[in-house]
Amino acid sequence: MQTKNDKLWIGLAVGLVVPFVGYALLLMLLEMLGENQTLAATDLNFDFRTRTVALLALALNMIPINIFRRQRADQSMRGLIIATFIYGGIWLFFFGRQLLTS
Repeated sequence: MQTKNDKLWIGLAVGLVVPFVGYALLLMLLEMLGENQTLAATDLNFDFRTRTVALLALALNMIPINIFRRQRADQSMRGLIIATFIYGGIWLFFFGRQLLTS
């Protein structure tokens, strides 16, 4: 049974918004931990931190993927996967050379 909100653009919107908001929240969390001296600013390399937070934010798309899968919203899931691949390509463009040369 398909839901009436099973549309490609809904999946694209969710797939673009969830990692964006997740990235902002993860950066705020890291900043709060840095202020409390729980995680000192010099503990991690800046590139490593940015790269990892971006990848974690991208992985947050797994939550709506599972929700769409349970609802059998195939078109929405297709849009979400397209957005995930777009963000993954952007991540690879910015950080792929660093990973492959080290």
